[in-house]
Amino acid sequence: MATGKDYRKSEPLKGAALFYMTLEQTGMTKAGGAKEIMEATFADLGVTEDDVMAYIAENRADLEAELASRTGK
Repeated sequence: MATGKDYRKSEPLKGAALFYMTLEQTGMTKAGGAKEIMEATFADLGVTEDDVMAYIAENRADLEAELASRTGK
């Protein structure tokens, strides 16, 4: 799932949060292998699930606006 920007170096926590929220919007955060995919992605980005959840809690409105601007919603 591409978000249109490479966050791995510039903002890995934001990238992980956007990735999680994209899965969340589609209901995939609870789906079969999604947990393993998220864990692997977070590890690749050097963040933890706790880090991501805290970042989302603090920045949800901005993250939702960014996702909406990408999908035209």
